[in-house]
Amino acid sequence: MIEFRRPVKEQKIGPLNFAENALPTFISGARPSGLPIYWSGEEGCPETAGRIVCREYSTVEQFKAWAAQLTPADDVTLSGFGLSVAAIRTAADKGLIHGTLIENASLEFLRALMNHPNMGEVWITDVQPCSDDRTCP
Repeated sequence: MIEFRRPVKEQKIGPLNFAENALPTFISGARPSGLPIYWSGEEGCPETAGRIVCREYSTVEQFKAWAAQLTPADDVTLSGFGLSVAAIRTAADKGLIHGTLIENASLEFLRALMNHPNMGEVWITDVQPCSDDRTCP
């Protein structure tokens, strides 16, 4: 789990390319609940001619499209998660990325990422042994 020093627009950050890939993203910083708004890039995406796979949309594009479809009636459901349509739309309008989750990262990848000047906190939450079919660092 990675938190940036400063939130960023979709762009390339070291080995991460938010502008071209749907990456799991923290769309907000910590909210009053202490938790950020998170979008995995797998929740669904709008249908647009020429793009039939959600991964062809960036995560922020997907989030903005989803937020635009919300109505005031959705506040009832969202309140159960400590969210509101207004909070989601505010985060969507800003379009900032506060951090991300990375799965199956190599040490080389993490080292390259940590050398970026905008890297804040990095938490390793799980470690798995290397499989026989990949080279271990």
